[in-house]
Amino acid sequence: MKEIEREHFWNSRYEGEFPAMLREKGKVVIVAFYGFRDTEKIGLIKLSDMDTDNLLKTRLKDAPVEKDESLWREGTLCGGVGAFSWKIQKGSVQDYFDFCYTVSRHDFKEVKKLEFKKLSENGSTRSYMDIDHIVGTNYFVVAHGGR
Repeated sequence: MKEIEREHFWNSRYEGEFPAMLREKGKVVIVAFYGFRDTEKIGLIKLSDMDTDNLLKTRLKDAPVEKDESLWREGTLCGGVGAFSWKIQKGSVQDYFDFCYTVSRHDFKEVKKLEFKKLSENGSTRSYMDIDHIVGTNYFVVAHGGR
């Protein structure tokens, strides 16, 4: 366990704006760094009940609920598999275990997904941010990076 500086997670090659609710009010629980040349930062962010409700009614209101069979980013956060750096925020062990238990259940696979991309002139992705809300919880998996 380690004290994770919020800005260390949010500082990124992503060229867009992060939702203020997640960046300013969210508790960073786990952070993993994945990849080699183009590193992806994956973080588990927890919001209060009220902030979760507000975010779902604003930024995620049009995001469909999807069944996700792989939940690979969630698996990376829970097991550190494939990550070259993986940290649990000091004082967040219970949140870590609650999240990992939830996403490991066989009957649990519903997420709301938002994807943001900035494209280069040739149409390839230059930078991105993905937000997955784990339906029925206050947990959000945020992944971002760029070239």
